[in-house]
Amino acid sequence: MATGSKLGEGLKTVAEAGKAVALPTSGNKGGAALSVLVQALYSNEGRIAVGGEGVKAKEGSHASPEQLGIGLEKGQYASFDVNDAAQIWIDATKSGDGVTYTVLFA
Repeated sequence: MATGSKLGEGLKTVAEAGKAVALPTSGNKGGAALSVLVQALYSNEGRIAVGGEGVKAKEGSHASPEQLGIGLEKGQYASFDVNDAAQIWIDATKSGDGVTYTVLFA
């Protein structure tokens, strides 16, 4: 971790599967973010998709795939170099599933 940088963390769940939600803004919690690490909760019962506003966790079928974004099983993680955690959206295949995240601030 760079000198003078800080860490922050949070938790976000998807209330209704198929309705993507953004992570809360990290803008006023310690300066501009440098990166955000997102991890699917170990308590999840389905899959999480992480990406931009159009993210979609629904699998679809081999002939007609629907998933958009990075799919995460429980415990898996992805890192994003963004200046605000609110740029990251999540969707779930099971209502109530979610992520924990850590933000690295400049």
